[in-house]
Order: sequence, then C-alpha cells, then structure tokens
Amino acid sequence: MGLSQHDAYVFASTRKGYWRTAHSKTLSYSLTNRKLEQLGLMNMSKTLQSIQCD
Repeated sequence: MGLSQHDAYVFASTRKGYWRTAHSKTLSYSLTNRKLEQLGLMNMSKTLQSIQCD
C-alpha cells in the first residue's frame, strides 16, 4: 500500500495513540482516499458534502 514491510512494521508498532497515528503524514501518504475507495470503502468527506448540499 505504499510502504515497505519494515516501515509498516515500525509504524504499526508505535506507542502513540490511535488519534495521533491516524493524523500522521505516513498514513496520509500511504492510505489515500483513492486507495480506500478502490478497496470498496465509502468516502465520508464526499458523503457529508452531498448531504450538506441537499
């Protein structure tokens, strides 16, 4: 998904909390909205925008 196996292991083994890990640059670059949509997940930003515009 954009990270080497070693980098993924280091990132997953962090002692930082979930909230801080979720907002890291590493995760932002490796798990983009496009990749998540390709995996079949819903883009919550687009969904919220469509609800607010209606």
